[in-house]
Amino acid sequence: MKDGFKARNFWGGAIRALTDEEAGRLIKAVFEYTTTGKQPKLQGAEKGIFLMIASILKEDEEEERRQIENKVKAGAAGGKKRVANQASQAGACSAWKNQASQASACSAWKNQANLAGASDPNTESEIYNINNIYNNNINNLSQNKNMDQKTSKLFSRFWEAYPRHEAKEAAREAFTKLGVDEGLLETMITAIGKWKKTNQWKDEGGRYIPNPANWLRQRRWEDEVPKPAKPKATVIAQQYEQREYDEAYWAEYEAREQREIEEKIALMELEKNKEAGGEKG
Repeated sequence: MKDGFKARNFWGGAIRALTDEEAGRLIKAVFEYTTTGKQPKLQGAEKGIFLMIASILKEDEEEERRQIENKVKAGAAGGKKRVANQASQAGACSAWKNQASQASACSAWKNQANLAGASDPNTESEIYNINNIYNNNINNLSQNKNMDQKTSKLFSRFWEAYPRHEAKEAAREAFTKLGVDEGLLETMITAIGKWKKTNQWKDEGGRYIPNPANWLRQRRWEDEVPKPAKPKATVIAQQYEQREYDEAYWAEYEAREQREIEEKIALMELEKNKEAGGEKG
């Protein structure tokens, strides 16, 4: 690869749409690619912008190689005039591509070619292909950005509903791979609400609630929720004082019974005597 490369102004619009962290990774990846030719492992918007930049840099490299080959051929033929013409054409081609990078439009390149009084079908084809690559990457970038924002909002709702908050990034990755939409999220949240009422998720402070990433990977929202268990019987403490039923207790009990019997007999005798006295009178 070359020791340097030519940046385009219009790259800035795409890069400014990234966060500082994403932009930093992208710029480092571009320098790594131009130095070693190594393809970086990027995702989402970063990957889309990198592919756009890489395709343009590849075209620049191919154009420079063609220019060098043309000059070598012209020199070998000894045609100074031909060398001059080739250099002029190379300059025109470079001007066309610079114009294309700044305007991002195939029509601008063709106008530049007409002004130069030259028309190269191969060059126009290359311009058209690069323009398509750029437009497709920008469209993909916009779509990925919107999709990432929507997924992030849906995941925030899931995370708020799920009672166990750990390994958030692993859960976010599993959630993203599932391609969760609004309908599936509502199904998940409904299932979470039901599971929250089970003893399995209540016992020991929620110790048996699954890790959220595993819950997502295993599609646990599809599990059958067990019926709520019957409430455990509560033993009410004895409110009355307990005592020993020993011999002393029973002796006292019998004495009390005997006294009550004697009192009833005495009362009956008294009533009987009253009745007898009334009859004599």
